[in-house]
Amino acid sequence: MSMIYPRQIKVGFLIGLLLIESCTLRSRVFRTPYDKELRRALRRQKGGWVMRGSTQPAPAPSAPVIQPDQFFQVVLELPQALGKEEQLSIGLRLDTLRIYEDSLAYLPWTGSIKLGGLTVDSAQALLEARAQQIFRLARLRLYPLYPYYIFGEVTTQGRLLLNRREIPLLEVLGLMNFPTFSADLSRVKVIRGARVYLIDARDAQTATGAFMLQTGDIVYVPPQPLTIIRTEFQTLSLVLSILQLVNFVTLLTVLF
Repeated sequence: MSMIYPRQIKVGFLIGLLLIESCTLRSRVFRTPYDKELRRALRRQKGGWVMRGSTQPAPAPSAPVIQPDQFFQVVLELPQALGKEEQLSIGLRLDTLRIYEDSLAYLPWTGSIKLGGLTVDSAQALLEARAQQIFRLARLRLYPLYPYYIFGEVTTQGRLLLNRREIPLLEVLGLMNFPTFSADLSRVKVIRGARVYLIDARDAQTATGAFMLQTGDIVYVPPQPLTIIRTEFQTLSLVLSILQLVNFVTLLTVLF
């Protein structure tokens, strides 16, 4: 018996470490070297936002031509389909257009079309010409879409495409169905290149306009500390249950 229990304890301890580590890693995503310093600075400031990291260089001017992995919104105005009556009303069609690595784009009404390397105006004229082959007097506008990324305690995670280069934080959270009940809005983290921001989104002025998100920003809404503790407690309970099961199996092995 003296040789069985140490082995049982080692196995249980290893399982416990793996489960606890897998749980606590959820609260450590998007870690940066400035996290502790930012939390202390935000507590001292009591509201608003703080930042750390190297100074961002001036933003590069927009590319004169369309590049792969760009997104656009296509607004197609359809006054009248070919062969229809004159009194038909005007309609609008909205499509999201992505430029792939081979510079091709795909639309349901035009098929594949090469837009990479063209200016936005040239691409717009080309798409409008294609549309006019199907719809009489069709007019078309092409609007660039800019990516934002949001993760953590929000209902919908991932990339959000907007036609604005800057947008208030609260608007983005609203578009992603807003944070969940367990979200900690006092420590919203925004990663912008080499610079990190920690924001108290409960501050109405900060959330609605004083702090503007920029295209390409990564937003992380962390869980509340009590949520993390509750999750870890549940993990510990699972570890104890596994230990009891291991102990029971070990006793059965010894007795039989």
